[in-house]
Amino acid sequence: MLGNSPCYKVIDVPSPTASQGQVKVIAVGVRVNVVGKLSNGEKVYFIATTPPNRSMSARINVDQNMLVPLSEAADFVVFADTMSPGLRSCFALRERVHIQHVETILILDITENLRQLAAASAQLLDAKYVISVERNSFNLYQLFTDDKIDSFIILNDDETQFQQVMQKEAADVDIKINDLW
Repeated sequence: MLGNSPCYKVIDVPSPTASQGQVKVIAVGVRVNVVGKLSNGEKVYFIATTPPNRSMSARINVDQNMLVPLSEAADFVVFADTMSPGLRSCFALRERVHIQHVETILILDITENLRQLAAASAQLLDAKYVISVERNSFNLYQLFTDDKIDSFIILNDDETQFQQVMQKEAADVDIKINDLW
């Protein structure tokens, strides 16, 4: 509760219903990305947004349809953390700006993981045109040849040239994705 100090409480988790699995929480990335194990030892990923099951619980009952099985070799912490940037870009495009097919998206110089996830999110949410900006030309060429982006701008040390290219390529951008603060 706002204004009170945090407190630790033990809460009994009820037995899961027939449509649920009970997950032992192992790793959490940005509060909603959860990786854990079912009682049979299977590794799973899910997003914990439904009360009373929050991601800081030790055990959570989750609808079986919301569980994504993970490889036995998957690293819990890396997977939970890796999903965070992708969810940020997807939620931002879907929930905050309500992307429409007529919009052009500019993905600025961000981590490779987020760039790929942001490009995939933009495609899935039906962006009209996706442009990515970064220093690593190999990554940009790869995204372009894989049809994940429509255009790209390579950052270099020539500020004048960069500004000219940005004015030409990114003049009609509707949405910018930049995860650097």
